[in-house]
Amino acid sequence: MEILEPEPADELTQLQDQLQEAQVQAQEYLNDLQRERAGFVDRLGAYLVQAAPKRTYVIQVGRKVVKPTFQLLGDPLKADSSGNPKDLPFALYWIEILARLGILGGSTTAQRILCRLIRDCDELGVWNPKNLRALPKSSSRLADFAFPLEADGKTAERRKADVTFRLALIAKLAGWELEYT
Repeated sequence: MEILEPEPADELTQLQDQLQEAQVQAQEYLNDLQRERAGFVDRLGAYLVQAAPKRTYVIQVGRKVVKPTFQLLGDPLKADSSGNPKDLPFALYWIEILARLGILGGSTTAQRILCRLIRDCDELGVWNPKNLRALPKSSSRLADFAFPLEADGKTAERRKADVTFRLALIAKLAGWELEYT
């Protein structure tokens, strides 16, 4: 059996994707940078909340055309007409990043998804959607490290707890007051 090494173009694409994601993650946790570089953070926020282009993005390496696994060319969130996210784990992760950067109000898609998720909460504040049979999975694999918090989600309560915690964290980061009962 022969082991195939990945081609350099694939490794380059993966490294570029990882670097881009690491840069955004570093920005979200650096509050001092937000104060010192307020203009930069404003421009970054304006870029991150603009609509993604409709055309597909490819990289040409020699004669080979490579489609990147993920690129950040605007707002990556996708939702249906009622506000349900196409990729719930990634949507929660991305909305948390926007809340940490203080630019949650600029993304209409993030606001629509957040409103839908909050509407699905019951009177105790627990996220309680209809027909939750399994733990939501991410199709993009960009939020795999952050979701779920607890790997063993066999009961319905455990599946709801992760999203409920994330919604409470986003609310705190956005400056909302939460009442605990």
